[in-house]
Amino acid sequence: MLRKVGIVSALLLALPAFANAWTVTAKIGSGKGTVSDGVKTIALGQTGVPSIGYYKQDNVTGLTSQVFTVDPDAGYSISSVIMNGADVTGTVAQDANGTYTVNAGSPIRNSQSLVVYFKQNLLTVTATQPLAGGRIVLQRCNASGVVFGSSSMYSLANLKPGAYVKVVALPNADYAVASVAGDTTVTGAAGDVVSKVVQVNAAGSLTATFGQVPVVKPNFSVSTNIASPGDSVTVTASSVSNMTGVTYAATTTAADATVTGTNPFTVKFPTSGTYAVTVTATVGGQSFPITKTGIITVQPNNACTTCHSNRNAVITTAWQTGAHGNASGHTTGTCQRCHATEGAIAGFAAGYTGGYADVLNNADAKLAWGSVQPLASSNGISCTVCHAQDPHNGGNNLRAVNTYDTAAKAAVTWDPNGNGKLDQYDVCTGCHTLTNNAGTVVGNYHDGSSPSVERTITDSHYDNPATTSVVEGYNLRKTGDTPCADCHNLHKADVAIQEEWAESGHAGKILANKTAALESNSILYYGAAAGTDPYSLRPGSTRTYIEDYKRTIVDATNGTLSANALLKTVGATETTGAAWVHYNWDQTQGTNNRATCEKCHTATGAANYMSAPATYNAANNNFSHLPGWTATTGSGSNELLYCWGCHSDSATGALRNPGAVKADYNYKGAVATYPDVQASNTCLSCHIGQASGDSITALTAAGNTFTNVSFVNSHYMAAGSLMYVKGGYTNFVPANTAAGTVSYGQSLTSDADMTVDVTGAAVAGALTSTHRKLGTAAIHGDSHNPSFFVAGNLDSDGPCVTCHYAKGDVTKGDNGVADHTLEFGTKTVNGVCVKCHSSEAFDAPSLETFVEEQSEPFQATLTLALNLLSTKYNITYNQSAYPYFYDQSASAGAVKNWTRSNFLATPLSAADAEKLMGACFNINLLKRDPAAYAHARTYARRLLFDTIDFLDDGVMNQSAAATAAASGQKDALGNDVFVKGATATDTLTTEGYKYLAGYNRTSGAWNAWVRP
Repeated sequence: MLRKVGIVSALLLALPAFANAWTVTAKIGSGKGTVSDGVKTIALGQTGVPSIGYYKQDNVTGLTSQVFTVDPDAGYSISSVIMNGADVTGTVAQDANGTYTVNAGSPIRNSQSLVVYFKQNLLTVTATQPLAGGRIVLQRCNASGVVFGSSSMYSLANLKPGAYVKVVALPNADYAVASVAGDTTVTGAAGDVVSKVVQVNAAGSLTATFGQVPVVKPNFSVSTNIASPGDSVTVTASSVSNMTGVTYAATTTAADATVTGTNPFTVKFPTSGTYAVTVTATVGGQSFPITKTGIITVQPNNACTTCHSNRNAVITTAWQTGAHGNASGHTTGTCQRCHATEGAIAGFAAGYTGGYADVLNNADAKLAWGSVQPLASSNGISCTVCHAQDPHNGGNNLRAVNTYDTAAKAAVTWDPNGNGKLDQYDVCTGCHTLTNNAGTVVGNYHDGSSPSVERTITDSHYDNPATTSVVEGYNLRKTGDTPCADCHNLHKADVAIQEEWAESGHAGKILANKTAALESNSILYYGAAAGTDPYSLRPGSTRTYIEDYKRTIVDATNGTLSANALLKTVGATETTGAAWVHYNWDQTQGTNNRATCEKCHTATGAANYMSAPATYNAANNNFSHLPGWTATTGSGSNELLYCWGCHSDSATGALRNPGAVKADYNYKGAVATYPDVQASNTCLSCHIGQASGDSITALTAAGNTFTNVSFVNSHYMAAGSLMYVKGGYTNFVPANTAAGTVSYGQSLTSDADMTVDVTGAAVAGALTSTHRKLGTAAIHGDSHNPSFFVAGNLDSDGPCVTCHYAKGDVTKGDNGVADHTLEFGTKTVNGVCVKCHSSEAFDAPSLETFVEEQSEPFQATLTLALNLLSTKYNITYNQSAYPYFYDQSASAGAVKNWTRSNFLATPLSAADAEKLMGACFNINLLKRDPAAYAHARTYARRLLFDTIDFLDDGVMNQSAAATAAASGQKDALGNDVFVKGATATDTLTTEGYKYLAGYNRTSGAWNAWVRP
């Protein structure tokens, strides 16, 4: 008993100690770090410390609190601290060492708990764009540099420490990369893109530096190309350079000439002859010479220019500065028959004219030529070569030309066009030979050697009628009065504009195709690497590769075509020029004739239509210059859109102006009439399409039920109908339906046209466009650049010509001549784009990037519309096969019954069937103008929004943006195309979604009215 009493007594005595004892439990919930009471440490992920995440201390006595030091591992921070189940992060006093105090409790001490959560620190790296010379782009990648995710010119967020980022440095054309992310070893040549993979362990900034590479393109002009002995000629040097402080020096091949001055230079020529001049531009210790051979001819007198320099200054200047006045200087031997004055005159008289094989290499013809051949001839093709020696007596002003009849062994009249009279075609083809008198294509002396558009025309001026699927060359109006002047300034004899045209869609990219054929045969034809530009200078030579052309495979039995023979087989095709080769366009009568198409698909039809639109009759189009042509069968040859199709005078550039263009369709119930935009009227004549949205609503008005009707086709490249807001289908809802702050009618009508407001009252449309104002007085004071947009600046010629035929900026080295490639290149950038987009489009490559960035969401939205058309209506789209819209079941063929859907139990009503065809019309219209996002940005967005809004559920309920966000559509890299962030400026928001949804351009907040 005493023992039990003792035990009880002992326990009673110990009660105060138990009352003061308490328990604390500490734990690490996640992440890496340690928690320590100074004696015991728990850890997760801490090197050198056991990875335990649980701590318990029982029966803590003598203490009223327990202090824990919380230490995140490197790259981690405290996410939260939970004490007794309550989040005390930031609310419990914490000293500078990251300690937390756990109190025992009062008045009764009890069990306490502490749970710590660590989080990994994610990093953000920013791109600091260089001040000059280029830009950088950041993109996530692995250690090997394989990129993933989207790229950014600004920043990459949420990077784990140790992640890799590729820094891509993109220099401007005349800059080279000097360093990337501080690394000066990763450099490149001028224009080379250089990248570096950087491992990121801390937030910060990445950048690159660029160094300017001196680039100088020297040039010079002379006051005259022809001088008398003892005369002085002024040589004026110039250059296009990215550097300042360019200096010049001038020399000449005339041994006794004297050169004085700095720039301009005065050069005195004491002795007759033909001389070269060299001007050397120097900057930064580097020299850039340019030599023009045969540029100065010193001779006693040029009788014609003595008078005509004053009376016909434009003509004489063109001749003096052109290829005829500056011929190559072959003043002796056989070559002088076409390269020099007296030799050409003697050759024409003796009949040494025609093809190499049938005349020039004939022994009798050679003998006839040899009997009159001058020992030497004056340089250049003077006026008297083409014009009669005495044109002042009222006779024929052209020089008679003979050829040699090898059978009769006598000179006979040269008449290759067979019209029995001396004309322009006869004189020009005396040297630039195309056919002989029998009409057989023979070419001239150079036809079997170097391809040269200046000398040989068989590879560019003949379209083989037997090859109906390709247009190999230009079809001359050879029996007309001006077959050569139709396109050429004969005195200047310059082909720069013609070569640009031949690169354009109006020519079916014919020159681009011919050049590509030469490039792909570089090794065969001129011993250069495949893909070498045949017109670039051969290293160590002043001649181009093709000028030095010699086929490297010389075995005549191998069947390899010569370069010229190859080019005669290459031309505009269905791929590059469907507008010119797809049909027999020149058949004006009979079955399957294309007479109604000729005003746009032939040069003859275009010229006749634009000269007199009101009285134009396709039946009067005459294509007799095409081989074998008849009105009922046409010809195997086709026309491209030649210079004379648009120009009434190619020498001056004067355009045919049809006035304000009227379409072949209605707009708001009346014939669609476009504004008079001067030179751009020429473009609108063909680029407004052949049908509009009104063409579909007219079917309903006529009682059509849309159960058996073919698709209404807008036709191709109807950019004008989009720019001037007349082409699209807009009858998804009545025009007076509210659309945000305006009516639907106002939101889909140009501010130059009338519609109705929500009350049905007549009102002007609300759609404005800076692009549409270009080339008109409406651009004056435009807010994008009010100091530039004043009278005289980009306010004439209309928007089409202003942009697509830009003349550039002469202060930046452009020549001030309209660019006929139609492409947006340097001239467009310098002359137009930088006036509003200087930050996005400061040079041609940056413009291309900027345009592509605008194109991507437009094309992605079209893809979304096509996907809905397929999933909701079983309709597929084939852009290359008329009528384009087909049932997914191949056997069902083209869609004619438009009362279909996959999501309704019953067919569409006739009204909704009209809308379905209208949606398809909009898709086709926009697909056929790949630049619709630039021609009519807002209009295109709204047409697409409304089209998708109807297609997704058959109801106009502002659902298009939500449908896009839910579509799961991916881009080529697997990224979501349509993602909506908190605002339009949120980094999560994609350009695809911003394209479809309306938002505040200042704040980025989404508009309550979803439609853009």
